[in-house]
Amino acid sequence: MGSKYKLGHSLKIVVLIMLCSLPFLAEPVWSFDKLVVIGTEMDYPPYSFQDENGQAAGYNVDLINALAQIMHFKVEIRIAPWGEIRNALENGEIDAIAGMYYSEERDKVVDFTPEFTSIHHAIFVHPDSPTITKEADLRGKAIIVMQGDIMHDYVLEKGLSNNPKTVATQAEAVRLLAQGQYDCALIAQLTGLFWVKELGLPGIETTGPPLHLSQYCFAVQEGDSELQGELTEGLSTLAGIAQEKEIYDKWLGVLKPQGIPRSKVIQYSAAIIVPVLLLLVFFALRATFLKRQVAARTRDLQERAKELQCIYNVAESILKQETIEELLHDVVKLIPAGWQYPDITLVRIFFDSRSYCSAQFTMSKWSQSREIMIEGQRRGSLEVYYTEQRPELEEGPFLLSERQLIDALCGLLGQSIQSKLVAGQFLVKKAKYQALFEKMLNGFAVHDIICDREGKPIDYRFLDVNPAFEQMTGLKKNRAIGKTLLEILPNSEPYWIEKYGQVALTGDPIFFEQYSRELDKTFEVSAFQSGPNQFACIFADITERKKYQASLANHRTRLQSLASRLANAEDLLRQDIAAGLHDSIGQDLAALKLSVDIMRQGSEGTDNLSQDNTRTNLDLISQSLDEIVKKIWTLAFQLSPPGLFESGLQSALEWLILDFNSKHEINFRLVVLEPAMDLDKQARGLLFQVVRECVVNAVKHGQPTEIQVILSREDESFVATVVDDGRGFDVQDAMATTEFSTGFGLFSIRERLAFQSGKLEVESVQGEGSRVKIFFPLEDNVMDKLET
Repeated sequence: MGSKYKLGHSLKIVVLIMLCSLPFLAEPVWSFDKLVVIGTEMDYPPYSFQDENGQAAGYNVDLINALAQIMHFKVEIRIAPWGEIRNALENGEIDAIAGMYYSEERDKVVDFTPEFTSIHHAIFVHPDSPTITKEADLRGKAIIVMQGDIMHDYVLEKGLSNNPKTVATQAEAVRLLAQGQYDCALIAQLTGLFWVKELGLPGIETTGPPLHLSQYCFAVQEGDSELQGELTEGLSTLAGIAQEKEIYDKWLGVLKPQGIPRSKVIQYSAAIIVPVLLLLVFFALRATFLKRQVAARTRDLQERAKELQCIYNVAESILKQETIEELLHDVVKLIPAGWQYPDITLVRIFFDSRSYCSAQFTMSKWSQSREIMIEGQRRGSLEVYYTEQRPELEEGPFLLSERQLIDALCGLLGQSIQSKLVAGQFLVKKAKYQALFEKMLNGFAVHDIICDREGKPIDYRFLDVNPAFEQMTGLKKNRAIGKTLLEILPNSEPYWIEKYGQVALTGDPIFFEQYSRELDKTFEVSAFQSGPNQFACIFADITERKKYQASLANHRTRLQSLASRLANAEDLLRQDIAAGLHDSIGQDLAALKLSVDIMRQGSEGTDNLSQDNTRTNLDLISQSLDEIVKKIWTLAFQLSPPGLFESGLQSALEWLILDFNSKHEINFRLVVLEPAMDLDKQARGLLFQVVRECVVNAVKHGQPTEIQVILSREDESFVATVVDDGRGFDVQDAMATTEFSTGFGLFSIRERLAFQSGKLEVESVQGEGSRVKIFFPLEDNVMDKLET
């Protein structure tokens, strides 16, 4: 980031800021004796190399030392192969490189100063090399370059060779070229010429035009604008003094073409000696005048430094002091040091009807003051006094820059006091919000929405959550904050991101209920926009409520089905009674009536035959009446066993067992562990119906060989247990349907028992039989409570 041209622009911005905020500042303040570690390349003469003593030498090294002297910093020079030096800079092991060629690609990883010299690169060939007169002739040739050098980048960028031969140093490049295995070497012109001469390589020479005029610069770490600026300032200063020319002539001048011959130089110099002497006289006369200006300028710079330090101290106090009172007490102590005569300077600050004064404060006629404005309203003032008269110099007892300084201080105080007032209000509101945030029962979370390049929401990040959020979701705050939804819950459904993205991007609030597969919970959510591309949501865990609602709806459906089947059962019962009365008892009574009619007609004769017929008919009538009585008893028992309410539940169950034993080849047994003596008539009727239905279901669906009905007591309940050794059944399915057997199923039994405070327990294993336990409370007033 940044380029060699960015520095000027950055300096302009810095200067503009300084001029806007402190018009009276004119000179920078430098820190001295700073240690700077600068690296340079080994084996790159005449720019940098190791001398016979193993010390760094060359143009770059002398330039570094000259800059260190001018800019007043200590320098440590490290010399190593180019690859090591470049890696050291990018890894932060050194602060800068002296001698790095500028390119746009390199500018992306380091920052450059302006160039301190330009270096031509040339095409070096040996006597057997093919003819090369222009850049295009290099395509397809066997080219040697130094690894990581600017010409390495140049060859790849231009597409001159996809796989050039790379070497570690330029000396190795010319040595390898001399062996004749490669066509040419692309290296720095002066360095190449030096090594050709040093290594004694006849026949190695340059050809064609210069390839690339490279800008040779200092390089610093990306973003180190401070060191970049100091090196640039030093290079600018060095360019205007003789020392720079001496360094250049020492190392580079002897390798460059000499230009004008010495004799011509003497001739030309003679022509300008007289004008130069005249100029020297002029400058000597002007020196005295300049000394006065320098003294005045020095005094002015000293005042500017004091003013700058005053601004800095006040700004530091603003950051350090937490309350307005502490700040203003501190400021009245700091301000005198920024004025021309600190020893006679006193300060007073008025703010909101309170005053803050220097020690032993007294007013005098030598004063200046400015108002402290906050949000366009006067809230106080700043006053500066001299306790005695001092020479006015050119501007009066107070300098123009001091008038500007007091303006700057009042503006700075106004802004800082306003910020502290706002911060105080914010802290109060934040404390209230935090208390609500921490104690609210609903979950609360704030998020940032994350979009792709097309602006489509693809994820969101957690910014804050409250304790209720942690409790409901099981996600801890320290795990969630700063993470995205898909980082924490990668299998979350897309609709969460879609719905919240709509809220964050449009500002439209929404309310919805949704199930989370990852958390296996259902939430009731209210979401609203809390800031640009942000949203907050308040939610409650309604999982149990939804389950209860679903269970209630299912229960209601089953009760409706039960009521419908009860109505149908009642109709069927009426039909069965009607059919029994019509088909059986009715026909028998009709036959009896016919027999009576026949007897009445036969009674008219008195012979013995008629009497015999009458007796025979009476016998038939008597038998028919017996059958009718039996059928009526059977029908009545089916409706309600006659002994159930007179003799009790045990007697009715004994009759039921006998009846079943007479009809089925199954061993039915009644086991009485506790007589049912405390049950009222309604309870006995219900228990008899439930037991009979359980026995009928076991016979019809279980295919048992033995069924037991056990009467017992557990705690405060009477218990009737029906046990069979049949096939068994799936209890869950049986409890979920009203279609169990021809009756109303276990569900209907359970509901009828629950209505009278009873309960049902069912145990069954397929292939191993089943056990149904019917519990009925024995409290004396259970039925009375229900009727009430």
